[in-house]
Parts: sequence; structure tokens; C-alpha cells
Amino acid sequence: MKIEKNPTDQDPEAPTPGSPVGSFLSKVYKWSLLCTLTGLVVLIGLGYLDAGANFGIGAMVGLFMMYSTGHLVQRYLIPADQPFKNRRRLMALMMAKLPILVGVLYLVTTADWFHPAGFILGLSILPVMLTISGMGWLFFSETGRPAVRRTRWSGGPGR
Repeated sequence: MKIEKNPTDQDPEAPTPGSPVGSFLSKVYKWSLLCTLTGLVVLIGLGYLDAGANFGIGAMVGLFMMYSTGHLVQRYLIPADQPFKNRRRLMALMMAKLPILVGVLYLVTTADWFHPAGFILGLSILPVMLTISGMGWLFFSETGRPAVRRTRWSGGPGR
């Protein structure tokens, strides 16, 4: 027996396809994964297996942190039904990520094959992609023309 969903019903956890936040984050994830795979191929191809493994682990830790934060914010802050209750849940879940992060970092850093340079390079992929994508999103619209931000002048002193 197959249960069909009404096409107007939406999953509250999933970002809407046209939402700017969802499309921005999906582009950042795709470019980060592409850069991670390219970096892995280059490092392993050059024979730096330890640095390549740490590069991949660092990139995955960064992607996990960004994906979980983006998912939680879209889940609890964007639908502002109960803002105070949702903010408390969001803070509790954000703090629940920390023991997972501490455990993974402990296991990685105590291993014999840990290479700090590879790990830091992998971890820095996501902030670089966020910066590049954010600058592109800020300065250029979908048509490729510079985006114009129009604001009202509120008056201020002298008006």
C-alpha cells in the first residue's frame, strides 16, 4: 500500500526549493565537496597519504558543522511560530554538537597518522567557500548584473 503525499504538503525540515538560504548553502556544499575531492586526488596522487587523509577528515568535520548548523537554523529559526521556544531548542541542539566534535577531534589528533597541516587545510575549505560564495551572492544577482540594495533613508539628524 502506497501512501501519497499531497503536493502542497511540505516537509518542515526541508528548505523550500526557491529559498535563497537553501540554494546558497547547497551551492556552498557542492563547491566545497568538489574542492575537497580535488584536494584529495592531488594529495594522494603526490604521495602524501597522511596529509590527504587529514585533509579529507578536516573537510568533512567542517562540512558536518556547517550542514548541521544550517539544518538546525532552517528548522528552528526560519519558521518563527514560537520564537522563544525555538531559540532555546536551537541552542540546546547546537550545544549537543560539541561533544560529538570533541570526540572526533580527540580520535583524530591522538592517532599516529595525524598531520596538522592537512587537517587545517581541509578545515579551511568551507570558510573559504563561504566567503567566495557570499561575495558572489552579495555582489551579483542571478542575471550576472551587480545587485542593487535599496534602502530607505530614515531621516536622521538634519531632516
